[in-house]
Amino acid sequence: MGHNYSATYTVDADATCTEDGSKAQHCSRCTSKKNVTVIPALGHSYGEVSYVWDEELTECTASRVCTRDTSHVDTEMVSSVYSVTDEPTCTENGAGLYTADFANEEFVTQTRTVVVDYLGHEFSEEYTVDVPETCTE
Repeated sequence: MGHNYSATYTVDADATCTEDGSKAQHCSRCTSKKNVTVIPALGHSYGEVSYVWDEELTECTASRVCTRDTSHVDTEMVSSVYSVTDEPTCTENGAGLYTADFANEEFVTQTRTVVVDYLGHEFSEEYTVDVPETCTE
């Protein structure tokens, strides 16, 4: 009788994010296949990036999850760099900035601004003469 191959392809193995799949035309009379074709791996399809800072703002973690396979997570944790952007005075608060830069180009630089408490006055233990005395004053 010979083979009776289907005109349409049957997927034998689905492609995943990281693994190729395959398809072929199957014989309706036996297990023979022809025109076996590779279905290329799909690659990752990541969702939105989330950023999480630790309580002290010294580290920031960026994460994104593949929408095709949630066990595939792309993540990076970095230490932040702190700088004072507005110096505090004795009576006025200043400002500081924590910056987290990521190596992965898909993650964007994150910043957090914080208040730097005013310094308060620090008086000397010794007196200074503001206006020198004279014979009459």
